[in-house]
Amino acid sequence: MLKLSMTDYKYDFSDRTNSFYWQTNRQITVEELEEIFVNREQKTGKTEAKNATQFALNQIKDPRTIKEVQDRIAQGNINSIFPIILNNNDDNDDSNKDNEFEVKLVIRMHPKGVKNGYFHQEKLLAKLIKKNKIPTYETLYVGDNSSKLGFDFTLTNFVNGTPMSLIKDLQENKTLDENYTFQTGKFMAKINQIKTKGFGSYKLEDAKQNKLVGQFKTLYQHITAGLEQDLDYLVKNETIDEEFKNKIKEIFETHKEIFNLKQGYIIHNDIADWNILVNEKTQKVVGMMDLDESFSGDPVMDISAWSLFFSNERLDYLLKGYKSVTKLPHDFEIRFHIYRLRYLVSKMHLRTRRFQIKSQQEFLTPLIKRGLEVLNEEKQFFSNK
Repeated sequence: MLKLSMTDYKYDFSDRTNSFYWQTNRQITVEELEEIFVNREQKTGKTEAKNATQFALNQIKDPRTIKEVQDRIAQGNINSIFPIILNNNDDNDDSNKDNEFEVKLVIRMHPKGVKNGYFHQEKLLAKLIKKNKIPTYETLYVGDNSSKLGFDFTLTNFVNGTPMSLIKDLQENKTLDENYTFQTGKFMAKINQIKTKGFGSYKLEDAKQNKLVGQFKTLYQHITAGLEQDLDYLVKNETIDEEFKNKIKEIFETHKEIFNLKQGYIIHNDIADWNILVNEKTQKVVGMMDLDESFSGDPVMDISAWSLFFSNERLDYLLKGYKSVTKLPHDFEIRFHIYRLRYLVSKMHLRTRRFQIKSQQEFLTPLIKRGLEVLNEEKQFFSNK
C-alpha cells in the first residue's frame, strides 16, 4: 500500500507486496494518480535529464561530457525519457584522433518524489536476457535517493531501432507484420525459458544483492493478490455486476491446480509493438525493451497479456514464432484464458480509474472499449466450461 517515506520521497512504490500489478493495487486517489503520472513531464525536463546524466557519469567515472539532451521520447505512461548525446573525450580512443565521436545514451526518469524500487531488478533482468542472446539494452547506472536529485532514474545505452508501433501502415503490410510478430514470438519464448526463483514481482533487497527472487512462494498467491480489490472496484464502477464478480472468483478457485507450478520463469509482462524495436532496413527485431513490469510466473502469461492488445490473426503469427522455440503446454487453452481474465480485471480497474482524469479520456476510450469486448469474450468462454 502507499506510504509516506522518511526519505526525500513523498510516495514509496518500491513495495509491491499484495499486488498483482503495482499501478493498479495502490491506495491512491485519482488526484494523486494525475499528480504522479499525468503531470510528471512538467517536473522532469531536459535540465533534470542533464543533471542526472552528469551525476551518473561522475559516479561511474566516465570522462565523457554531455553534448546535447535531445527531445523527449513520447513513449510510456510512467517515466520521462530523453536521449543523451555524449562527446567522446577519451584520448586513448582512436576514433577521437581525427573526429569527435558521439555516443548516445538514454535516461528514464521516474516522477519526482516517487520511489521506484524496480530499476535494480530491471538492470539484472536486462543483463540476464542479453546473456541469453536476446536483443535488449544495458543499464549503466541506477540512481535512487542517494543521488539527491529528488527522483529515481536509470541510465542505459541507446538501442538504435524503430518501435513497431511507429511503422507506417504495418497492419496493411501482412508479410512485414507477420515477419516482425513472428520474431517477437520467438524472442518472447526465449525470455520465458529463463528460470527465476519464486513468483510475482522481484524483491528489491534481493536485486541489490544481484539476485532475482519473486515475492511469493506460489503462483496462486500472485494471481489472487489484489483480486478482491480489483473486482470490488469494477462492481462499484458498474463495469461488471455482482454475479459476474462471483463467477470470476469461482473460476480462479475451480482452476486452482493450474497455478501449481514448481518453477517460475521471466515474464516480460509488457511485450507489445511500442516496446519492440526493429531495424527497418534488415527487417530484424533489434530490441526487446522496457523490462520494468517483469516478474516470475507462467510463460503463458506473456502470450495472454500480448493478446489483449492485438487481433487473433496477429496472435497466430506470434504463436508460430513462439512454437519455433518451444512447445506450448498441453493445457494451453485454459491457461491462456484464465490469465487473460486476470489481466483484464487488473487493467480494467486501472483504466476506468484513470478515465476520471479528463486529459486521459481520449487515450483510454479505445482501450476501455477493447477491454469490455475481450471481457465479454472471456465471459462467454467460461460460461461453456
